[in-house]
Amino acid sequence: EGRDQGPRRDFVVLNNGFTLYVAGAAESPEQGVALAQETIDSGAAMRKLDEFAAASNALAAATP
Repeated sequence: EGRDQGPRRDFVVLNNGFTLYVAGAAESPEQGVALAQETIDSGAAMRKLDEFAAASNALAAATP
């Protein structure tokens, strides 16, 4: 889960918040930032990253 509360977290939250807004997943930058915070704090972001890494590793292992 999102344990880091320093400037690195702030950067990640702002970057992802605005990305969510630009992508249309949030109606405003503020809503995007709030969604990014919730996703990080709940551990959902880390779970998704783990899923991505597992899929990437499986694909690499299957490629001759």
